[in-house]
Amino acid sequence: MSLDDSIVTHDPDAFIVVYSVTEPSSVQYADQILQTLWKMSAVANKAVILVGSKSDLVRSRMITAEAGRKLANTYDCKFIEVSGGLDHRVDELLVGVLSQIRLKRSCRLSRSRSLGRRSCRLHRGARHTSSVKGLLHVMCGAEPRSKSCENLQIL
Repeated sequence: MSLDDSIVTHDPDAFIVVYSVTEPSSVQYADQILQTLWKMSAVANKAVILVGSKSDLVRSRMITAEAGRKLANTYDCKFIEVSGGLDHRVDELLVGVLSQIRLKRSCRLSRSRSLGRRSCRLHRGARHTSSVKGLLHVMCGAEPRSKSCENLQIL
C-alpha cells in the first residue's frame, strides 16, 4: 500500500518518521516521506515528528544531530534523537507524540470554532497567560514560537 493510500485509509493523528543515524540512505528515505507529507498538507494538520534512531552508536554515526534538526526545520516538524537499545529519550518521544496530537487537535478545533479572524496561533498563546509576556502575546496576536524543533511540548 502506498503512503498516500495508507494516509487516506487510516487517517492517522500523527506521523513518526524514523531514520538511522548510522545509515545515510535512511535519511534520504525519511526526506522523501516528509516531502510527500508536506505536499499532502499533512504537516499542517497532523503531528509530525522526525526521529533519529540509534543515537547510542557514536562510533558508527554518519548523520549528525544538526543534520536531523535541519531536515526537521525544512519541513516544519519536530525532531528528537533516541536510542531504543539504551532506552534513551524513548519516554520523552512517547509523551511528546501525545502532546503534539493534543496540540494539533486543539488547534484544529480552535480554527473550526473561530469566526475567521482568530487563528490557532492566538489560541496557542492563550496557555501562556499566567505570565505578563504571554498575556502581551495574546493581546497583540503574536505567537510564542518554539525556540527549536526539539521541544515536543509546544507547536
